[in-house]
Amino acid sequence: LISAVLVVVGLAVRLTLAESPAFLAVQERGAVRRLPIIDVLRSNWQQVLLVAFGTVGAGVVITMTTVFSLAYGREALQLSNSAMLGVLLPAVVVTLVVPPLLGPLADRVGVRRVFLLGAAGMVVLPFVWFALLDTRQYGLMLLGFVLLFLPYSANYAMFPAYFSQVFPPALRYSGMSLGFTVGTIAGNAFAPTIATSILAGTGSW
Repeated sequence: LISAVLVVVGLAVRLTLAESPAFLAVQERGAVRRLPIIDVLRSNWQQVLLVAFGTVGAGVVITMTTVFSLAYGREALQLSNSAMLGVLLPAVVVTLVVPPLLGPLADRVGVRRVFLLGAAGMVVLPFVWFALLDTRQYGLMLLGFVLLFLPYSANYAMFPAYFSQVFPPALRYSGMSLGFTVGTIAGNAFAPTIATSILAGTGSW
């Protein structure tokens, strides 16, 4: 029910935002595409795949931390769902607070650098996260979530600015939306299933 309010807020924000200068130039030239999604698939499918692959890492991390962690806590750590949620929910605040703070940093050091640092962190820090979870100590478990949410936030926050430039302005929104959706499904849909299978087969992360 609360998310329905967010939909209304998002719609209100979108309707009051001006179009980007690049798209305004497309409108002035009368070059707006009638079926941009078809044009994207015909001429920019490689870029769509690039965006999709670029999204997978963040999708895996957020699904592992918010979905699989509950199963891991129950099966491997003998902790209840409520105990795991007690660690997870405070840590999720990082994903709300950190992304807006990274905009000025990206302006100084570059969007690409922040994006790639986030991606690198998401490769390394899951090992730290699991090790800290295995302590079963609240403070250390919370630290593990916070550490993993930091690179996730950096990677995810830079995504629109980093990848939007790979599409021409007339196709940018459709290309980004399609690539993001495919990548999110690929990352979010399969990671918990794979992780649960590994846990069931080995008893360990």
